[in-house]
Amino acid sequence: MICYTVLDSYLEIIIINTCEECKKILNHENVAYAAYLERGLINITLTRLLGLGTPIILLFALCIPFSIKMAIQSFRSNIRALELAKENLQLEFNFLKAQLNPHFLFNAMNNIYGLILSGDKEKSAGLVSRLSELLRYTLYDSNEDLMPIEKELKLMSDYIELEKVRLNDTKVNFKWQLDHNDYHIAPLLLIPLIDNAFKYNSDEEGSYIDIFLDVLQGRFRFAIENDIGEEQKGRAVGGIGINNLKKRLNLYYKNNHWYETSVLNGVYSVNLTIQLWSN
Repeated sequence: MICYTVLDSYLEIIIINTCEECKKILNHENVAYAAYLERGLINITLTRLLGLGTPIILLFALCIPFSIKMAIQSFRSNIRALELAKENLQLEFNFLKAQLNPHFLFNAMNNIYGLILSGDKEKSAGLVSRLSELLRYTLYDSNEDLMPIEKELKLMSDYIELEKVRLNDTKVNFKWQLDHNDYHIAPLLLIPLIDNAFKYNSDEEGSYIDIFLDVLQGRFRFAIENDIGEEQKGRAVGGIGINNLKKRLNLYYKNNHWYETSVLNGVYSVNLTIQLWSN
């Protein structure tokens, strides 16, 4: 710091003394500072060191690049943390798909087998086609961050039709509407909610599952309601699928979604709203 102050003072004196025009301007514009420079190198250096002028300027000059470097490192750390969170969530999502496929496939194949034995060849053939398309989408087409909502609606429709086969007394309604088809949504996002409705439904006389979805002016709304059996009342409904859903909502739609569940008089309800953007 002393060397820097000495060098800075020396160079300033040399520049002023070798430039007559500069000296004239200085004498005219700032007489006090011109007199200050006439005091000699040692006096100028001591004055600046004792007055902390040069050290503060030097410290400030050193702090700027250091602050920029720290800010860049912090930004990179935040980006990396987000990437790791996304990678971990993707691993959980893949694990969920690995769990879903064997369980769902086993039930679907049993249901189709039962239809074949009963002689309902047309319905069993239609379900085989739906199952094939659903598995192809789940295994190969759903690896993107976002998928066209039309494909997700087809997936949900196939899933619902395959699940309906194993129900006896439950009435299932699925209604949806879009103001246009340019919307995209995270793949398989709603399957855990639909799966829960079928899983915890009482399947007794008068039982129902109502599913509603619409997207109007970029506002996505999904609602599902079903009655639950006596043994399910008072118990938490959900599991790894619902936990994964909540994490994915926070990842893809943080501060742009609203999610609520309730149980009232034996009826379990879910309401989900997401602000989407058309592509």
